Amino acid sequence: MLKRLIVSLFIAINCFPVPAFSASSNVLIYSFRIAGSSVNDEYVEIKNVGNKEVNLFGYRLSKKTALGSNANLLTEFPDVALKPQEVLTIAHADCSHPYDLEYSTSTVIAKNNSIVLYSDRGKTIVDMVGFGEIESNFFEKTALDNLNDGEIYSRKNDTDTDDNRNDFFISYRPPVKEAIKKETKKTNPKNQTTYQPVAKISVSEFMPNPEGPDSEHEFIEIYNSGNKVDISGYFLADLVGSPRKYKIPDGTVIGPKSYLAFFSKKIPISLNNDGDGVVILSPDGKEISFSPDDCGKAPEGASYAFDGKSWQWTSTPTPGAKNVFKPVGKVNSDDKEKEVLSLIDETNLPTEEEIKIQEIKNRNDRILGHILIILAILGGIFYTLYTNKEKAIEIIQNKFRERYNRFREEVRKNRQRG
Repeated sequence: MLKRLIVSLFIAINCFPVPAFSASSNVLIYSFRIAGSSVNDEYVEIKNVGNKEVNLFGYRLSKKTALGSNANLLTEFPDVALKPQEVLTIAHADCSHPYDLEYSTSTVIAKNNSIVLYSDRGKTIVDMVGFGEIESNFFEKTALDNLNDGEIYSRKNDTDTDDNRNDFFISYRPPVKEAIKKETKKTNPKNQTTYQPVAKISVSEFMPNPEGPDSEHEFIEIYNSGNKVDISGYFLADLVGSPRKYKIPDGTVIGPKSYLAFFSKKIPISLNNDGDGVVILSPDGKEISFSPDDCGKAPEGASYAFDGKSWQWTSTPTPGAKNVFKPVGKVNSDDKEKEVLSLIDETNLPTEEEIKIQEIKNRNDRILGHILIILAILGGIFYTLYTNKEKAIEIIQNKFRERYNRFREEVRKNRQRG
């Protein structure tokens, strides 16, 4: 009987489902790499760009080949909630990048493929991005160029214009020290003006995010720890994003124990505000000095400088002079509040009236859900009783008969005592 009751209750609950109150999907493919140190060193990042939590249960991540055949990467997401502005990383088991979820298959993404994010267990396309020569047409308006090993595509912002080429850009390329060396060797034949290959120069400071125009006030500073030296023909280059190389012009001399700064308004190097590095190369491509290749997100007006032992941010840039180290100042609470508010697009925020209406709706939905559960349970009980009414009547009669017999027995005993 208990088994029948449980089955009936399960049927009743499925006949009257409690409504789901998850927000509509605002999940987008946010970043991806299809090969790093190996063909398996790949990952895909997705992001909730909305202002409501999204449950990913039933979502699926797949790839489409150039000819349109489908292969799953993650066949089904677990019951996980993606909070607003939260990023989730799904990766191959051999990926070197930190990740949250592992592929459920051994499939890898190749060139001329598409990445497709589904909901409803593969029934609804949530987002997709394609690259290379794709015959399957699984991309949004314009396909991206193929990635080279180690390169990363990232979404430009949190919106989706339905045009892959408009929405994505190459946010990272591996350090190009070797490529710069090879190119430098080609541009410096043996008969070029002589130089001093033993120059003791090093990268000492750089500023990616100055106050005012980056194109004018960014700078790279080098330090000469040796004797006076002519550094004509040496090269400066950055390491992240779209690295550019700058040849130091003829006649450039740096004195002993001296600093020399190169500003962006005179050199073609643009430093990445989200993390970059700098390298010095000799005219024949030999690496002389380099900074870390990722300084992290650059505070405005601060420089990244070397103190003789380590690199650190300082709020006091000193282009062309000895480095001074002062912590990047804390913003007071009022300024911090203004900064946070300035990042919020108020046109997307609900009004107080809309919030109250939504709270009332959510409360009514919860009440309705509880009522439906109670009705489902009562329905299951009534259904079980109805289908077993003869047995139930028999049980009731037996119980009544037992109590009647006990009553008669007690009356009989009382009479004998009296």
